[in-house]
Amino acid sequence: MSKVARRGSHATMTKKYSDSVMLMDALARSLNIPTVNIGMKVGLSKVIDTQKAMGWDNVEIPKVPAMLLGSYTISPYDVTKLYQTLANQGGRIALTTVDSIADRQGNLIFQHDKSAKQVVPQEAAFQTLFAMQQTVERGTARSLQKDYADLHLAGKTGTTNESRDTWFVGIDGKNISTVWLGRDDNGETKLTGASGALQIYKDYLNRTNIEKLAITPPTTVKWVGINQYGDWDCESYRTIPIWLNNGQNFCGETSSPSLTPTTETEAPPQESLWDVLDNPNPPRSIIKP
Repeated sequence: MSKVARRGSHATMTKKYSDSVMLMDALARSLNIPTVNIGMKVGLSKVIDTQKAMGWDNVEIPKVPAMLLGSYTISPYDVTKLYQTLANQGGRIALTTVDSIADRQGNLIFQHDKSAKQVVPQEAAFQTLFAMQQTVERGTARSLQKDYADLHLAGKTGTTNESRDTWFVGIDGKNISTVWLGRDDNGETKLTGASGALQIYKDYLNRTNIEKLAITPPTTVKWVGINQYGDWDCESYRTIPIWLNNGQNFCGETSSPSLTPTTETEAPPQESLWDVLDNPNPPRSIIKP
């Protein structure tokens, strides 16, 4: 993994457009346009500053809109640093290959500093992890559900332009795993994040004892129901974590002991969210991000 991997503009593999889409669903489905739109609204400087705070302080990130889709060089090591910060609920911990060193008598000579520096709000990290769980539950990594639904894994696929590189990052209750597939000559792999890197991650899961991902949300995060269009719905089977940072009161919001997404089997019979998203003329607007 010492080889530096490349990142390019990520292609939207479905080649479809949606009128509106929730940000977490855009992430789960690897949609480009919502990613660029939200990045431009936030501002490139803020996006870059956040990336560097999360672990990419030594990465050269160009201040151009294309950087929102990964138009710069990055290594699997650096990718792991960033996602580890998310998995630690916004706390950055320096990565190391040596945890501790002891002499023959068992006296500790060196101990890696595992103290975390809070660089991202816990609420934002929690919501992002939930969106990554949606990637596994109903998005581009949903093939993991067949054998690992009970683990509530979080993940993210990535495919660069012309399929030169494929990525997958998986998060369980103990580890963050980063997989990159690419060619030394920068040629086309004819793979995507789902058909390439994700398959290696599956093989890893088959050979490893994996712990369930269950994270306690901050007290300022509540679970609120939404309907198939993404509007607030107090009676809905589908709930999402909402950051109540301004004293908002959404009808009947409740706290949840751990980050465990609802399953589709709990849904009443109705048109699916994906049917609505793929409909060029939906009956009403889907929720704004």
